[in-house]
Amino acid sequence: VLFHPSGRYLASTSHDATWRMWDIEAEKELLLQEGHARGTYALAFHPDGSLIVTTDLGGIARLWDLRTGRSILPLQGHVKQTVSADF
Repeated sequence: VLFHPSGRYLASTSHDATWRMWDIEAEKELLLQEGHARGTYALAFHPDGSLIVTTDLGGIARLWDLRTGRSILPLQGHVKQTVSADF
């Protein structure tokens, strides 16, 4: 899990190949994102909070635009699991 730079949101990864974003104050799920083929493992928020990168156990990382909720860039080419991310 990782806190959004604003401190209001939390993101979590899962072995069901999804990641989720939660509103801490409202205690509800905001996003349920699919797009990975294997379990998601790591994530990192851009310092301005507009982007997030997620990684999976199949070696794929994805860059997401939180303003639209869409994956904007798949980062492919790792031959092993991607287990960390950072901006």
